[in-house]
Amino acid sequence: MNNTKANNEGILNLKIFLHSIKASAVQLVWPIGGIGIPAIYFGYDGNRLEMLLLFIVCFVLIQILYLSACILVVKVKLSDKVAASHYLSLTDREKGKYIADMLIGW
Repeated sequence: MNNTKANNEGILNLKIFLHSIKASAVQLVWPIGGIGIPAIYFGYDGNRLEMLLLFIVCFVLIQILYLSACILVVKVKLSDKVAASHYLSLTDREKGKYIADMLIGW
């Protein structure tokens, strides 16, 4: 079992990528919402639609950056054969959660 197989099957798969997007969104909605909504509401002079669009754009941008960093760390971590074999034994949903959970606690 080589690590290119783990990288190609595990990260470039659409189902796994969609599961990781969902898992990272669930993880980021509370911190970003708890900080971002009051910051935008009290610090931005505009109507509610503009504030909502600003929040959505900021949330999507932060999620893209977070998910990119998680994918990069997972790719580096899968160079280890033990980690790659453990990763390949997971289901698609567990692989997506594994990718999204990679930077928790840093």
